Amino acid sequence: MTFKQIFKYKYLKAFGGLIIILFFALASCREEPTQPPAGITEVKNTVILSSPWQEMHRYAIKWTRSLVDTNKRLTYILKRKDAEGLETGNTYYLTGKDTTIIEGSETSPIPEGALFNYKMEVYNDAGELLDTSKSIITGTLNTTGANFMWEIDTLGIPGDYLYAVWGTDTNNVWAVGRVNFNEGKTAIIKWNGTEWSYHSWPLASIYSIYGFSENDIWVVGESSNRSFIGHYKDGEWTEYRSDYFYSRGDTVYALWGVWGASPDDVWAVGYNGTIVHWNGENWDKVESGTKANMTGIWGVSATEIYAVSPFIIIDNVIHFEGNTFLYDGESWSNIQSEVGESSGPLRQTQFYPNGCGVAVGRNVYIKDNTGWHLQVEVPRIGNQWGRVGGTNINDVMILGIDGSVTSRIMHYNGEHWETISINGSTTIPMIIGGVQLFKKKVFIVGKNNNHIIIYRGERK
Repeated sequence: MTFKQIFKYKYLKAFGGLIIILFFALASCREEPTQPPAGITEVKNTVILSSPWQEMHRYAIKWTRSLVDTNKRLTYILKRKDAEGLETGNTYYLTGKDTTIIEGSETSPIPEGALFNYKMEVYNDAGELLDTSKSIITGTLNTTGANFMWEIDTLGIPGDYLYAVWGTDTNNVWAVGRVNFNEGKTAIIKWNGTEWSYHSWPLASIYSIYGFSENDIWVVGESSNRSFIGHYKDGEWTEYRSDYFYSRGDTVYALWGVWGASPDDVWAVGYNGTIVHWNGENWDKVESGTKANMTGIWGVSATEIYAVSPFIIIDNVIHFEGNTFLYDGESWSNIQSEVGESSGPLRQTQFYPNGCGVAVGRNVYIKDNTGWHLQVEVPRIGNQWGRVGGTNINDVMILGIDGSVTSRIMHYNGEHWETISINGSTTIPMIIGGVQLFKKKVFIVGKNNNHIIIYRGERK
């Protein structure tokens, strides 16, 4: 990009192509006009506009190169119309590449909840319209509410538990742990929009679940003090137990977290610095450079993945110290100094497409485009914040155990944290296992001394 000018579209409309032709002649050296490729007399809507991410006061706009872009410079005019109908345009002189721009900044923030209509037009040096895009609507995030109506489900028998929950939508939600149904004992149950159902599964302790669709789901945990991985694909489960890794010369310990950038790029982390990677065909153990016990993993993309650890065992002594690790597409490294040396244990993390994320443990941190930030609004509680789930950085829930069988829940709306109450109480009579938050509903799973408890909340 060599030049940028903002102009009012209403003036273009009044003077037509004359202003564009005069502008190009004055602003740049004249080149041979770029014409559509031979055989193409009219090309429209080959530019693909999208908005990869949004934040509270800024967002990204991306467009693909036009199909008429044959490596001669074209003029791309990105038009933006606000809610009042005022239209402006930004001009970009580009050659042969996709482009991403960021609207809004720290010094010039866009108000939260602002929406705009975008459309692209592509011209040659003669001022002739060669290509366009379909319009899209995007803008900044708005704050979200923390008022829910709650329903409570109880399942199982004393000793049963649920560790995690994940779903594709509010009618397809899975929870993992150990549950006794009338049909027998299972490690996985499913919510179908009406009720929880038994899901037959070989005995194993399942601690984490992640998927890409209702027909492509991964679970991880342990069996006989060693790793256990299960893959649900097109109606069938495939197991990867410790003997699978032994046969490959690897010892893989209990796994506590799983996340994937794509179905052929899945990661799992666990005790003793264990990191394993799925490449679409096999699981391979990856060098982590640490003996820390990792309990959470999440990523922004295939080249930006974070894992957290609450403690490390040295000479049979447990040291409760937080560690944060980053995978940059090549290798894993410890970036705890960026988070804060005195962060204390960190147990789980979650990230969003805009690059922002949350890490929870003794303290709670938010990562944005400027770095990691301690959340002073969030108090320390008895047994640490241990779970996090959200739809985006403006809609996050964190859960923590505050007593032997009591927990607390807080919600972040993009600006502030708020304590959530259920049935009038901010002390929830359960040990929290996991949270899955959707735009309209939330599922919180856990247990008490008598059975499994599941809170299903719907936004008011």
